[in-house]
Amino acid sequence: MPRVLPLSATERKKLDFTKWIRGKCAAEKIKHEQIGKAWNVTHQAASLRISKANINYADLVILFRELHATDEEILKLMKWEGGK
Repeated sequence: MPRVLPLSATERKKLDFTKWIRGKCAAEKIKHEQIGKAWNVTHQAASLRISKANINYADLVILFRELHATDEEILKLMKWEGGK
């Protein structure tokens, strides 16, 4: 079995963020096509941005609005916990 190096704190945070987006999209019944329209990109580009957690601040604000994110969810996602 190949050896797997542990993810850094940043990579774990990105992974948690993408998992949250996927879960929230499922719960709210929102497709990547809708997010892409809000971002003025195709649904393929929206999916790629989400999967790589490569989202700029303006798009992040739009994403939170589209997914109806609560203040508590936003705070939990954006809080940096350094070495944990």
